[in-house]
Amino acid sequence: MTTAAASQQTKGNLLGIGAILLWSTMASLMRLMSEAFGPLGGAALMYTVATLFLALLLGWPSPRTAPRPSRWPCSTTCGPA
Repeated sequence: MTTAAASQQTKGNLLGIGAILLWSTMASLMRLMSEAFGPLGGAALMYTVATLFLALLLGWPSPRTAPRPSRWPCSTTCGPA
């Protein structure tokens, strides 16, 4: 096994372990949030915080870059604008 293949395998193992740790943390955090805010409020708060983190990390998306049908829910049922 070459060093490049060994480093790829090590990287894959670390990513797998990280995924398991993140999943278990998310599951326990969701349980704590549900106990504190109720099942609907906990889920809503969790997704809201995740959305804010993504907006801070990646930047706020521009509505002009979204495909036209997804801008307004009525655009697909009401006809062309």
